[in-house]
Amino acid sequence: MVAIVSGNSALFPYHPIVDKYTWGFLMVRKIYHDFIVQSQSKGEVLSEKKMKVLLKFIDKIPNRLSLNIPGNHFLFVGKKGARSVANCLDKFDGEIEQIKAELSGILK
Repeated sequence: MVAIVSGNSALFPYHPIVDKYTWGFLMVRKIYHDFIVQSQSKGEVLSEKKMKVLLKFIDKIPNRLSLNIPGNHFLFVGKKGARSVANCLDKFDGEIEQIKAELSGILK
């Protein structure tokens, strides 16, 4: 899993409006194939209870794996921009590990 950092500039409204959900779509598909299809290939079946929990969990993925920060296409240029993006990386490293752990717990 990977996350996305987008600028929030009105000069390029596509990114702050669309990126989170486009990226969320891609990450949900990855989660589906890497975790759910894998567990089903081992003969495991999701109970109705687990399915409800999983759906609530999946709904939050776009918010958990994306951030909008000040800037445009060049938000990472310069010391300030590079630091802003780098600060997001630590957050996302922990978030991705947490998502994996939560998924494993749901699918047990």
